[in-house]
Amino acid sequence: MNIKSIFAGICATLAILAAPAVQAAEWKPSGPVTLTIGFGPGGSTDTMGRLIAAHIEKTKGWTMVVKNRGGGSGTVMLKALMRQKPDGLNVGMAVSLGPIIDVATRKTTPFKLDSFDYLATVTSGHLVLIAKGDTPYNDIAGLVAFAKKKGGVPVTSNGRSGNLILRVISKKAGVDLRAVPTKGGAESVKQVLGGHVAAGFDGGRHMKYLPTGDLKVLATMSKNRHPMAKDQPTLQEQGYPYPVEPTWFAAAPAGLPANVKAALAAAFNDAIYSADVRKIVEKRFRLKVNNLGPEGTTKLFNTGFDDLKSLVEAAK
Repeated sequence: MNIKSIFAGICATLAILAAPAVQAAEWKPSGPVTLTIGFGPGGSTDTMGRLIAAHIEKTKGWTMVVKNRGGGSGTVMLKALMRQKPDGLNVGMAVSLGPIIDVATRKTTPFKLDSFDYLATVTSGHLVLIAKGDTPYNDIAGLVAFAKKKGGVPVTSNGRSGNLILRVISKKAGVDLRAVPTKGGAESVKQVLGGHVAAGFDGGRHMKYLPTGDLKVLATMSKNRHPMAKDQPTLQEQGYPYPVEPTWFAAAPAGLPANVKAALAAAFNDAIYSADVRKIVEKRFRLKVNNLGPEGTTKLFNTGFDDLKSLVEAAK
């Protein structure tokens, strides 16, 4: 056998070995891909999702259909998504906090964390406890001391996570921080600015009021300090080791074929790091784009579940 024949044989073998990877990368949907946003139109998840879908449609040539299905902090959408076929034609976007809390706090749930194939994360936000800029307290200890003098104070809550945190602080500090339910961050910020409550939880609308001094951060529930209040210790650093970190993510029904999952994950990764998405995330939301990929996103959900279970136990 001559050199040319040997070389040709090697090339043929390499081509055969490489075929599965090429086939995976070349998967294309057989019809429109529906991206369902777990929140209503106009919010942060909707904005990110539509930009991601537009980029995928432009660069991959796929037909992307974006729909909104709000309710239950993303859980209503996930319930419906779980029942879809794992063929790559149905993907959902939501924020991790809602589904993790749902699974961590309820004995029976319509889905489990492994009911989905996780594709990507877009960014992680900061759930914060804020107060009006002229209040006489600047951290959790100060809020507790103020509440004790007043015989308890009202604090707006964003839902179950906020309620749990207030219960833990009240229990540990021997004080009454009364949760006041709100319909969202906008109402919470309005209540705080109006002086109707001592503090309140928010996930982003407070940002524009920090440079002016109208609002201040008492603590961020995330593992890292707030990007616009880096001198302010986190909740963990202030003695409450129960991090709560909302992360925007994309997922599909569990059971995707490997090549379909790889193609979807690659398409989302490319879109997430595109200039349009980065600009919105960094400029409007003051956050950093960070895609953990399928494996990292799955790990994030498992870690988040453990953190929330600890918070639930501490709040009992």
